[in-house]
Amino acid sequence: MLMVQGVPLLAVWVTGTLAGIFCGTWWGQILAAQDARPEFFVTVHQSQNATYGRFVPVLMGLALLSVGGWLAMLVRFFPDPHQTVPVGVAEGLLLLSVVSTLVVNVPVNKMLDAWSPSQPPDGWAASRRRWNAGHVARAVFTTVAFLCLILCLLSR
Repeated sequence: MLMVQGVPLLAVWVTGTLAGIFCGTWWGQILAAQDARPEFFVTVHQSQNATYGRFVPVLMGLALLSVGGWLAMLVRFFPDPHQTVPVGVAEGLLLLSVVSTLVVNVPVNKMLDAWSPSQPPDGWAASRRRWNAGHVARAVFTTVAFLCLILCLLSR
């Protein structure tokens, strides 16, 4: 019984935490600092990478596993489309978030980590736009995934 209740709660908590982290960065860093000087952008981004790089990958993996586990339990024991569809959509959106992160954000992060904050290279703004676009995508994916999970809980 604990697993039947614990897995959905873990899935909602982890997915909601990711959505909060990503939306907080979107609204707090991207929107608030969109006109910031390059030195500020590089310094903040490098600091954020050092911190988030330690735990966000763990949360993303845990979200995929817990939502996938919830989906497997629903399909096996409670095959109601009002529950399986939102959880399945959430799992797909989380997978898109991971793909977006690996294809867009991680390569830009690695590049930015090698820059000197006092002398960012020419074209730094293009890298910022690319990272921002990938980040907004994963913020939207995880937020909609979180809302799908809430919808599933409300449909019980």
